[in-house]
Amino acid sequence: MFKMNVNDSTNEEHSHMRPRLCGYMVVSWDKVPSKSRWVVFSSDTCKLYVFKTEHDPVPIKDVDLSHAVFLYDAEKSDNGLFCIR
Repeated sequence: MFKMNVNDSTNEEHSHMRPRLCGYMVVSWDKVPSKSRWVVFSSDTCKLYVFKTEHDPVPIKDVDLSHAVFLYDAEKSDNGLFCIR
């Protein structure tokens, strides 16, 4: 499951900030079992930063998406399951 939260603040003091693409996503990599993690995409670095929770200050992993391939099988019954390579 992927939950996306676009933070489009209308407060004038935050008007200089760009919207963030972030939310909880069930992720797994290498030998790590699937777990729900907070992810934040940075368009400045083209990376997806993975945190244990949305309150953690330091990511546990980052994924470079600048040359990534997204695989999604629309015929599968796994709702929303995709792979980043």
